[in-house]
Amino acid sequence: MFLNNVSLGVYARLVHRRERHRRRRDALARLRASGLLLRRPGPTGFTIDGDPVAARVVLVANNHYSLDLFSVGERERLDEGPLYLYAAEGLFPGSWQERSAERFEIDTRRHRVQAAIDGEPEQLETPLEFTIDPLALRVLLPGS
Repeated sequence: MFLNNVSLGVYARLVHRRERHRRRRDALARLRASGLLLRRPGPTGFTIDGDPVAARVVLVANNHYSLDLFSVGERERLDEGPLYLYAAEGLFPGSWQERSAERFEIDTRRHRVQAAIDGEPEQLETPLEFTIDPLALRVLLPGS
């Protein structure tokens, strides 16, 4: 389960690496995690709903995210309804492909994949099935 997003690919590897270094109290964790990008420049092989996709990053998000250089990850609404999938060969927002649906199935060549669920590192068994449960979360706001 996730509230905001699940990341696969390079970003998930960076989160896992950051956590390993954080546990070891490595002050250079961010620098080393950035080095991972340089050592693995090619895309990761994903299959999304049966179609092969060469992407370095895959993001499955609850509702639409604005992805541009100055506002990565902003959302106008939390109750829109569908899941959004963003896949990119590059790391810049202009290179992202976007689709929306109520369900996505993502597979990889491996039986387990590193993921970042709402920014926290996880190992997940593949294939991954993402579905949305509309209006499952109640958000309480203070009175205006």
